[in-house]
Amino acid sequence: MMQIKAKFNTDEGLNFIQQYYINQGLKKFGADGKDAVHKELRQMLLRDCFTPKFVKDMTASEQKKAQSVMMLLAEKRFEKKIKGCLVVYQGNVTCEWLLGEDTASPTALQEAIATTCVIDAHEGRCLK
Repeated sequence: MMQIKAKFNTDEGLNFIQQYYINQGLKKFGADGKDAVHKELRQMLLRDCFTPKFVKDMTASEQKKAQSVMMLLAEKRFEKKIKGCLVVYQGNVTCEWLLGEDTASPTALQEAIATTCVIDAHEGRCLK
């Protein structure tokens, strides 16, 4: 824990990463910011997080269920790279029509991961 604290503690005090809304971030970071936005959106599309649609093509019910998101940009402190982060805000709107199991992000138990590894090793599976 002390190594983590020492990494962020400087002579000026604790340092935190400054995040910028997309318009501010693009002005500050220019082409690097645009690349970061593109990379983040591409990743979300590849992982099937959402399907882009034009608002004019959506029904009233679909528009009501649509998520509000915002893009934030930040410069990673130690790597000097620009990182885009797409975040959902007003998430409480989804509570009306999504079930708890649809919004949960479960974490695997360590015992379950170890058991799966033992089974894979016993069956001679390639674990790359």
